[in-house]
Amino acid sequence: MTKVMTRAKISATVDRELLERAKALTGVSSISELLDRALAASVSEVLEARWHAGYESMPAGSAEGDVQQVSYGALDLD
Repeated sequence: MTKVMTRAKISATVDRELLERAKALTGVSSISELLDRALAASVSEVLEARWHAGYESMPAGSAEGDVQQVSYGALDLD
């Protein structure tokens, strides 16, 4: 099965030194690929932080932490 990715054309102004550093560190010369990677990392970071916040508010083993009582909507992942 082939995954179709919808692309959006953007115009962005970025820190030139940071861009060059990112290219050097990753070995990626395509700005589009660098931005895709940065966006994916940003989304992952936010979702990971939300997961940790949710875990801390309902630790494993607590009555409130019972997975059967938590709905996906309550996780606010969108």
